Amino acid sequence: MRWFGFPGARNAGRRAIDLVRWLGLWLCCSFCLAACANENSLHTDNVNQALASAELNDQSPPKDYVIAPQDKLNINVFKEKDLSLSDVQVDASGQISLPLIGDVHAAGKTSQQLAQDIALRLSEKYLQSPQVSVVVSQSVNLKVTVEGEVKSPGVFQMPGRTTLMQVIAMAGGPGETANLHKVAIIRSINGKRTALLCDYATIRDGRSIDPVIKGEDVVVMDGSSSKSAWNSLMKSLPLIAIFAYAL
Repeated sequence: MRWFGFPGARNAGRRAIDLVRWLGLWLCCSFCLAACANENSLHTDNVNQALASAELNDQSPPKDYVIAPQDKLNINVFKEKDLSLSDVQVDASGQISLPLIGDVHAAGKTSQQLAQDIALRLSEKYLQSPQVSVVVSQSVNLKVTVEGEVKSPGVFQMPGRTTLMQVIAMAGGPGETANLHKVAIIRSINGKRTALLCDYATIRDGRSIDPVIKGEDVVVMDGSSSKSAWNSLMKSLPLIAIFAYAL
C-alpha cells in the first residue's frame, strides 16, 4: 500500500493497521480462553457425574464389613475354576464348605481375612501360593437410616440388594410435603461423609435409574417442614455432584 502526503499521515496509517492487528489477536485469544474454560467446566461436570454414577452403582458392602450367617459370598481362586464358587451361603453356624479343604469358618471375618484363611488352607497341601479373593454378593446384616419428609423415618435392615425406591417404601413413602426432586444419599467415601443428590420423581417415573443403597447409608428426603434441617445438612457435607441420575 502506498501512502501519499506527509510522513505523519503514513505513520498514523501504520499505527492504525497495527492496532487492528492487535485487536484481532486479542479477540482470537479471548475466544480460545473462553472455549478452554468451557471445556474444562464440562470435563469437571462429566468427572463429577461419572464419580456419582460409580458410587451409586457400587453394590458391594464396605471393605471392613464383617461377614454374617446367611450372607452369600463369591470366592475366586486365580486360575482354578473348579475351586471358584459363586453365591456360597454362610450357614447358621457361620461356616462355608469349599472343595478340597472342607468347612471354613467365615462369620465374624472381613472378606480379606477370609480370603487369607482360604489361601493358607489351600497352600498347606494343594496349591503353591494361591491367590484368593472373596466378595460379599449378598449381605443380610446391613442397615440404612431414612430421615426427613417420609411417613415413618427410622433404621431399617436391608434383606439384600436394595434400591432407593425400596428404602423410601420401607419408610412408608414420601410425606405430604416432601420435595420429590431432592433426596440425599449420605455415604462414607474414603473415610469422609459425602452427599449424593438424586431426583426421586424421575426415578419413580422410570426416567432415571433407581440407585442401589449400601449398608450404613443415610437417606434424607427434603420437604417444607424440614427445610432448615435440609439446608444445614447440605452445608455441612461435601457434594460429589448435584446429579440427575438419568438413563
